[in-house]
Amino acid sequence: MAGQSLVDRVVEEYLEEYLKLRPDYATYLGISGYDHLMPSMSLKALEEEARLNRELVERLEGIGETGLGPRERRDRRLALSYAKLWLLHYEKLRVWEMYPEAPDTASSALIPLLLRRDGLEDAVNALKSRIEQIPRMLEESKERLRRPVKPWVQAGIAASRSLSSILSLAARMGSTVAPEIEDVVAKASEAASSYSEWLASRLGEAGGCPVPGRELYEEILRLRGVEEGLEELLRISEEDVKRYRTLLTEALRGSRVSKLGEPTPILPEFSEELARVLDIMGSRAPKDQEEVVWLYNRFIGEAKKFAERLVGDLRCAELDMVETPKHARPLIPVAAYVPPPPFGSGRGTLYVTPPAGAEQLRDHNPYNVCRLVLAEGYPGRHLYATWMPRDRSLVRRVFQAPEIIEGWILYSEELARERGFYREPEHLVLTYLEQLAWAARMRADIKLNAGLASLEEVARELAEALGVPVEQAMGEVLLYPYRPTQQLGPYYGKTAIRRLKILAERMLKERFDEQAFHKALLDEGALPANLLGEAVLSRLCSAEHGDQC
Repeated sequence: MAGQSLVDRVVEEYLEEYLKLRPDYATYLGISGYDHLMPSMSLKALEEEARLNRELVERLEGIGETGLGPRERRDRRLALSYAKLWLLHYEKLRVWEMYPEAPDTASSALIPLLLRRDGLEDAVNALKSRIEQIPRMLEESKERLRRPVKPWVQAGIAASRSLSSILSLAARMGSTVAPEIEDVVAKASEAASSYSEWLASRLGEAGGCPVPGRELYEEILRLRGVEEGLEELLRISEEDVKRYRTLLTEALRGSRVSKLGEPTPILPEFSEELARVLDIMGSRAPKDQEEVVWLYNRFIGEAKKFAERLVGDLRCAELDMVETPKHARPLIPVAAYVPPPPFGSGRGTLYVTPPAGAEQLRDHNPYNVCRLVLAEGYPGRHLYATWMPRDRSLVRRVFQAPEIIEGWILYSEELARERGFYREPEHLVLTYLEQLAWAARMRADIKLNAGLASLEEVARELAEALGVPVEQAMGEVLLYPYRPTQQLGPYYGKTAIRRLKILAERMLKERFDEQAFHKALLDEGALPANLLGEAVLSRLCSAEHGDQC
């Protein structure tokens, strides 16, 4: 993990200290030697994380940009923005003292080991060691919960139950390799149950859901590389909610199974018809497991060819479709993609769970499979996660903008529709529904977290856009202030890629090459939108004109 630049060396030294505090992050990155460790959830450990991030900011600001090349300057700004964003969450948002994060953190540390394909004995021993530390994690995390928020405490109680379920999967996985894991799991499950009871006892003192407000929300957007103002972001989301709602209605009308009339439907009629069409689509499921496998292989092959149309040669790892291990099937009821870690090697894995009966077969209907392969396989998450650039820095493997990764997925799905990868109205229903959902969430994130509308107003708008009950929408938006801008991210990422493409077309005119644009986008990695735009345009310009831009 040798650094190749001054900025890389600074981040490498930071990472060496940071991973001692967050060994679970080392597992995500694919850095060996930490799989048996769990993070501390104490206040002291949190304060130590803050100290490391302050030091990183000081060191990066001390470097300055003089003497750095363009890529290194962007790497510096990338690392600097992420360290500052972490500190903003710690010092200003302070959700760590309102949301009980320990059960989620524990579960997230176990899941990668549960899904590891190679080295079963090592994975089980690491699981056993991590599970032994869960009672300590849960107990020491209690000192953080100074200002409990009622819906977030309720989410913590649900997360404690989920943790218990994940622990039972670990016992199932490890029973043949290390039978003693069952005793370890029993103690951790008891600790999770006790923690859940403790959280329930805090509900009486818990307050309402806070929101950051406009000033703080705009600061988060700036640190995440979003240059558009709130009004522009709202305009984009409002217009696209209306556009995709209309397109979805038209696709429902065009469906061979639809009974929707000509007038634009009111909410109950729309949601009932959507549910009916989705149900009939599910009835077109494969007849058995053999046909399920054939269907996935068919769409993987077709999607791979489509990806080649977008980027030319596929400089990415192969995608393996494998049967979900029995112990992990409750975790993956249908299918899920697991990428290789940023510092690891290997192929991406698409786990497909064999259907246990007719109801599970419905989930593997051709419309769902097609969309899943496009989104999680080619040209979506797998292509992005395993793309092999020649010069990806350490900084860009450590700090990644999730909104660009998720945005690429939505962008790819939209391109599939535009290029005729599928034309059936049933396929369009799923595509438009996905785009509509994320445009509506972007709008809801902005309005709620910037303080532009009340919780009730935002939930009602989201429910109307998606055709779901208000109670369901309320359950979702109550968690938005926990991670402000997270729900904005995917649709904003797609919009940023679309706008960048338009800029590139205007800059290069008839010399614009879409494959070259996509390759440049993938080569640069998941940079925040402002840095990504600068990097991609510079790369395309250099390719066309040498260094003359």
